[in-house]
Amino acid sequence: MRSATSTASTRRYIANFLGVAGLYLFSLFAFLGTAGAEFGLLLMLLGFFMSVPEAWPTVKRDRAFVMLVISGGYLLWEAFTAASEFPVSASLQWNDAWGWLNLWFLLFVAWWLGGNTRRLLTCLGLAFLGFVTKVLTQVDWSNWQALFHGQRYGFGFVMLTAGLLAGIGIIGLFAFARRLWGSGANRTGFALRVSFWLVALLLLLQVLLVSQSRGAWVATAAVALPLLAVQLWQSWRRHGARPLAGTGLIIVLVGGSLAIGVFAVNSTMLERRVTSEDSVFAKLLRGVSVEQVPYTSVGRRIHMLHFGFQRWRERPLLGWGPGTKVTRLFSKTDFQDPLQAREAEMLSIHPDLHNSYLVVLTRLGLVGAFLFFTLLALVLRAVWVAHRRGEMPTDVFLFLLAAFGVNALWGMSDFRMVHLDYRELVLLLGGAAYTYHLGSLRRTVSDVKDPSTASKPGYDPCLRARAPCEYS
Repeated sequence: MRSATSTASTRRYIANFLGVAGLYLFSLFAFLGTAGAEFGLLLMLLGFFMSVPEAWPTVKRDRAFVMLVISGGYLLWEAFTAASEFPVSASLQWNDAWGWLNLWFLLFVAWWLGGNTRRLLTCLGLAFLGFVTKVLTQVDWSNWQALFHGQRYGFGFVMLTAGLLAGIGIIGLFAFARRLWGSGANRTGFALRVSFWLVALLLLLQVLLVSQSRGAWVATAAVALPLLAVQLWQSWRRHGARPLAGTGLIIVLVGGSLAIGVFAVNSTMLERRVTSEDSVFAKLLRGVSVEQVPYTSVGRRIHMLHFGFQRWRERPLLGWGPGTKVTRLFSKTDFQDPLQAREAEMLSIHPDLHNSYLVVLTRLGLVGAFLFFTLLALVLRAVWVAHRRGEMPTDVFLFLLAAFGVNALWGMSDFRMVHLDYRELVLLLGGAAYTYHLGSLRRTVSDVKDPSTASKPGYDPCLRARAPCEYS
């Protein structure tokens, strides 16, 4: 009996070590290197499966894990039928089906985060460190001036993804500003922390701008401004005008001046990118027909919306398959309608429809869209409930809502959901958002297995949990 107990204890220790080590490794390499992130994810999965005896009572009660199984079955069926219908794209169907399913692995990240705020913040910090390291190592320092002369950079990422990650990084700096600055009791330490914060902000702002991703610009601005307004309102409610005076005012003035300087240095590029589509916007505002929209950057997205919507209408429920790229599936000879024939010809150079929502509908249909947006609804509900219960700190709550908001807006201009760079982002943000729910469910299951403990003097559910949790 003692030997069996010792074996089980050793197994749990090894599983926990592998899971947490894999979590930290994944976080650090999420945006730094694919191999390290993949190895970290593998360790997390291995640790989870080793802890199945302890995890199963929680897993079987969680709706998101049930949805994972259902979605896996649906994706397998979709890949099989699409590969049979389009044999040339069979490998792509299976590869992208796996890519779609990977998004659900956020549940394993959530599991190993364990509802622990300190662990969550550590992982976000490691991911930020990895991203900044990747950016700095991709710069040609012998010609660093080119960064300020209108040249477009992706820093080792696809340009649009670089803009998205930089935008979310800026959101994080705003959301966690007070936590990063500290109390200010030690003036030297406070000055150093604020200085590093300002340098990081300027770096990310420059990355965002030189990515020249208008979708990322709009998404970041649309979310960052309300976030700052909410933070100022909360600060005013707690402390009145004091945070706006003295040191706080100096930080705002210095940071604002430096940011204006960054915009000024990039003013020529910004003006070119903002005004290059004026004629297209003018036509759209006049209400011209789709046929009259030119095939410019914005114009092509209008045609993609039209072309993609027509393809979705042909297979509304199940879509064309998890790996089917409708922009390359058809040629102009497949259509009698001159507009659609022209769109099929002009859009064939693009790998997708540049709209995440439309790609989900055309590839997976209404059924697949329901499954994935159900996952999103479960994750967002978990964020709201965790904060309302006092489990999730306000800055984490604001950051996650803002990050999801940036993603939602950015997704209207690009699609990266089956690619590794975007998968890592989904796993980190989704895992952070869902971890408090899983932590609460684990404690509930533990109490149900031994209900007598809840009535004992000095009972603390956080001490009962197998994974650390935060006190509200």
